[in-house]
Amino acid sequence: MKGLARLVTAMGVLTLLVAALHFVMMPKLSNMIARAVGPGAQESVVPIFYINHVGSGIFLAMLGLILMVTGMAGVRIGERWAAWSCLIFGAGFLVLVAVLCLTLPPFFLSGIYFQLALGGLALVGLVVSVPVLRKWRSFY
Repeated sequence: MKGLARLVTAMGVLTLLVAALHFVMMPKLSNMIARAVGPGAQESVVPIFYINHVGSGIFLAMLGLILMVTGMAGVRIGERWAAWSCLIFGAGFLVLVAVLCLTLPPFFLSGIYFQLALGGLALVGLVVSVPVLRKWRSFY
């Protein structure tokens, strides 16, 4: 279980890195959105973007921290709550990636940083759910 616990903890760290990517990319995305919407709409669109992007970044940071604690405290000793937590996190991240890929305009999906963020979240979703499912009987 210790190897799986390290893997889940590492996926929590990866989720934190995706959260950090949110904050690092904010100025670039804000400028890009401001240019795209023009000066008239800039006053209303950019603040909404900031609220959404900061909220998403904080949410991802919290999820990353919770996933790290789940790996270090629950998966390590084979707690059933930790297995369920991993499955819920994994399914949630995979659904999020699928919904974003299906609903976002190609303009967003073509950006390398956006692709990195989606790829990172998909990786977290798969890595925290599939190995836990394979070792499900080890959790008590």
